[in-house]
Amino acid sequence: MFKLMSAQERYAYLEQEYPEMLQRIALSQLSSFLGVARETLSRIRSRRQP
Repeated sequence: MFKLMSAQERYAYLEQEYPEMLQRIALSQLSSFLGVARETLSRIRSRRQP
């Protein structure tokens, strides 16, 4: 299921289900886990910030 989601959907899922994990893991490790470049993860995070 995780592979069928887009990078934005995977990040949203982690944000909803495991918010504490996003606080503890380095961006480089998180981007690797999500299968995106670190710059892409930064863009996804900036769009989701209120």
